Amino acid sequence: MECDICGQDVENSEDLQKHMERAHPTGVDDNLETPDLVGDTPEESAASEVPKATY
Repeated sequence: MECDICGQDVENSEDLQKHMERAHPTGVDDNLETPDLVGDTPEESAASEVPKATY
């Protein structure tokens, strides 16, 4: 198996998990939910843009 981040080869999924924990810690304890990012949809991005001033 190969690490998706650095490409290092490991023997199996258990070794891959150990490698990920040591080499690429995320600081999040098994939280698979992605955070809500401002502007992650086209509607939110358009709403957050500052209109240009007209003279």
